[in-house]
This record gives sequence, structure tokens and C-alpha cells, in this order.
Amino acid sequence: LGPQQWPELSHDMQKLFTYQGRTEMREWFFSENQAAMTEPEVFTEEAIQQYIDSWLAGTPKDTYANASSLIGKAADYVNVAGKTILVIGSMTPWVEAVLLAKKAKKVVTLEYGYYISEYPGHTFMRPSEFRYRFLNGTLDTFDAIFSYSSLEHSGIGRYGDTMNPWGGIMAVAEAGCVSTKDAHLALAVPTMVNFGDGLGKDINEWNAHTVYGPVMYPFLVTNWKFVFPHRAEDRNTPKDVYLPPNQQSTFQVNLGSWQPVLVFKKNNVGLWG
Repeated sequence: LGPQQWPELSHDMQKLFTYQGRTEMREWFFSENQAAMTEPEVFTEEAIQQYIDSWLAGTPKDTYANASSLIGKAADYVNVAGKTILVIGSMTPWVEAVLLAKKAKKVVTLEYGYYISEYPGHTFMRPSEFRYRFLNGTLDTFDAIFSYSSLEHSGIGRYGDTMNPWGGIMAVAEAGCVSTKDAHLALAVPTMVNFGDGLGKDINEWNAHTVYGPVMYPFLVTNWKFVFPHRAEDRNTPKDVYLPPNQQSTFQVNLGSWQPVLVFKKNNVGLWG
């Protein structure tokens, strides 16, 4: 079965996805079942080295404008050198290229699709393998988690995942369970927590993505404490980005592509002795 259109959801499920009506709902539908991939896409060592070389040369092969720079700043803050890193969601390894260029010891990418990496120190895992390794005790424990433009798709079925109103929350929580006591989370999702001189807005743009505002973003990073970046202008929605009318997608006015990389540290209060 493919992903469900918004009218196909039960009233109770719609209420859960909109946080009991506290978030705005728009329709922008996709069906891109990555989970159904049966033949792998292979990234050779040479191909990933090209991603790394392009980043080092100042011409990164990233998916969003300035995104590699933002990941690089977060990686410097976390100090990824020598660390084991989990990347959540990545169909092309541009995030991984930045981390590998900054001497991460090992990078594991968790992805619905069927991808293989031949680059030393980098591997792709699908959710089924990830769960299997966790249960049999062979999964790495991660020093940091990086995710850029992925978790806003969790639980809404666009890429073949299971429908779950708390998909993103659970993904972050589960990543926390396989990370070290002092782990960092570097996260970028479409964000509008602050907008202009007041609060932003949460938008569930079904099923393209979710724009996280003042209602949903705090739930997404439960048990994590914000630490970086320090300047408000690096976190808040730019004033030249505006909320479109209902008939326009948020990407048409760049709101959906405003994805600052925010860094959090695991909040261990009451969890550790």
C-alpha cells in the first residue's frame, strides 16, 4: 500500500497529526517509497571522495544552499574528529562528506532506501538492520547524531515509512538511546519557532513535510538541551521569508527550506548517577 491522502485518515488520526488542532494543515502530496527499493544504489569510494573533495574546495555537492557550511559549523562545535557519528536520513552523502572531511572515526547512515557505501569508515543501514544490531548488541554507541532535512518526513508515509503521528519524536528518542551519555544532536528541519516579532507557526504540509514551530519543536527535542548557535539570527526565521497563503506550498516562498542546524546536548538530569 502507498501513503495515504489526508482525507483517507480517520478523524482521530487527523487530530493526532495536528496536535488536537493546534497546528495548521495543508495538502501537498507525494508517494516516493524508498523502503521498496530492491536494488541498491552504490556509492563507490571514489564517488564519496568527490563529495569530500568538493566540500574541501568550497564547492560542496549539498542539497540546500549553504547547508554544508551549517553542518560544518555544527561539526566544529561538536568536534567530530575521532568520534562515531549517526546520520539520520541521507539519500546522497553530502552530510557524511563534511563529517568525514573533519576526521570523524566512523559514520553510520540510517536510511529507508537501499544504499551501499564503499568508503572506509562509512556505512548505510536500513531500519531493520539497525534494529537487529541493537537487539544483538553489535550496534555502535554514537557520540553524536546529525540529521538534515529528514525527520520532518518521519511518520507521514511519503518515503514508505509507517504512519505515526510521533514518528519524528520517536526517531530522536531512539537515537538518544543508542548514543553516549554526553552525546550531541545536530538537527535541521523546516523551522518557524519564531517569526517576525512574535511566535511562529506549526504546519503539517501533508505529506511533503512538517514545518516545526512553537508547538511541535519542543516535543521533537525532548530530553535534549539547546547549546548552539548562540546568535538569534542564526536560529530565527529570516524576516524576508513570509508565510504563504494556503494555496501555496511553503517551499514556494523558501519557508520550507529554512532549516537552521541547531545543536543540542543530551539532558542527563535525573537519568544518570
